[in-house]
Parts: sequence; C-alpha cells; structure tokens
Amino acid sequence: MTPEQFIKPLSTHYTNENYDFYVIYAPEVVKAVFSQKQLAVLLNEIELSDEFTFPKNILHEIYVEIVKSAPTFLQYRTYYDLLTYENHEILWRTEYQFEKQVVILEVNLRKQGFCDTRSLQ
Repeated sequence: MTPEQFIKPLSTHYTNENYDFYVIYAPEVVKAVFSQKQLAVLLNEIELSDEFTFPKNILHEIYVEIVKSAPTFLQYRTYYDLLTYENHEILWRTEYQFEKQVVILEVNLRKQGFCDTRSLQ
C-alpha cells in the first residue's frame, strides 16, 4: 500500500493500568505527522505482517500526551478536547464505557473534524 492509497483509519490497542484504550487515528493525522518515507515504511510493515505490533512512534507519543494532559476525561462518557502537538492542532474525542473499563479514543486534525467510526465497531 502506498501513502496515497492510505485512506482508512489506523487503529491500535493499548492497556493502561486498569483500562483498555482503543485508539483510532484518522488517516489525515497519520499523514500529517509522518514524512512520506516514514509512512511508506509503516504501511509496508503493516501490509507484510499478520500480527502487526504498532511501534512506539509519534502516534504513540500523541496518545501518551492526550492521556497525560487530560486525565479527567475518565469522569465522562464522552469527552472532547484539542491538543497542540509539534505545530499540529490535534482534535480528540473519547467514549468511555464505564462498565467495561474501555476507552475509545479518536484522533484527527482539527481542520478535518472527526471521522465516522460507527462502521468500525
């Protein structure tokens, strides 16, 4: 897959203390934070692997920064916020499923808004 063909959200799963985080990165934010070469390497690794382990890269750093900067989002079922990260305005939204201790975190560029994740669930 080439960077131009990359049009679907990229999702990953993290476990943090007692919570499961399912993070959905919109393709626009992935393309904005990676260089073309970095993105091509990442997409090639995903394509060649049956069980891809998401490397700790800038997307992981964005996830960590979101969780660290606004820990109060766990008090709400739905939470929205904005993070400026390396000159990118990152818009994020969480859906916290209290009963399952699961957090779905959607990440995109502010100018793009949120992607439609209903088809992913």
